[in-house]
Amino acid sequence: YKPDRKIYAEAYMLINLDDDSYPVVAQKNIDERLYPASLTKIVTAMVTLENVKDVSVKTKMSQAAYDASVGTGAQVAGITVGEELSVDTLLYLTMVHSACDACEVLAEFVGGTKENFVKMMNDWVKKVGCNDTNFTNPSGLHDDNHYTTARDMGIMAEYAMDLPRFMDIVSQTYHIVPATNMQEERRLDTTNLMMLPGYPDYYYQYVTGIKTGWPDQ
Repeated sequence: YKPDRKIYAEAYMLINLDDDSYPVVAQKNIDERLYPASLTKIVTAMVTLENVKDVSVKTKMSQAAYDASVGTGAQVAGITVGEELSVDTLLYLTMVHSACDACEVLAEFVGGTKENFVKMMNDWVKKVGCNDTNFTNPSGLHDDNHYTTARDMGIMAEYAMDLPRFMDIVSQTYHIVPATNMQEERRLDTTNLMMLPGYPDYYYQYVTGIKTGWPDQ
């Protein structure tokens, strides 16, 4: 496949999913280290889904999880300290609304500590065959040592797409957050359709996931 227009991306990899061997049909700089930003959340969701058998179980927002995302300029869902949400809801907030505060709550719940969860993330990417990826947090907030490549990102996405529950979540355009112990029911829309505010021509109706993300860096 030869692109018929100029592509401005520093790196890209186009994979044909209609072929069971998933051939790469177009590529550029696929081994260049770049900052994944919110694409990191794919792995946060996968580690959670593989380690939590009952996603209806609830957990609380701690002060530490709140402080890690609120006030950083990151996308958040407005979860308050002490608020109880199910793991399932937190997964929707992570992947649909791109909520960094939801990632922090999941990290503490699944890993016991955020640091241990990040280790689980790095163990997972190595397990699936990613050789040039390192994560330092569960949400994708910028860190010079938080990086991946287009090739590795493709590997992560292929594994994620094989999990039906994951695809159910990432194909949604909004999520209704049930009433909690601290807030009324509310609707939070996807951020994945608003990658370039003011440029509606970039919306492509046939895309049903998985994730967008962009760091200033």
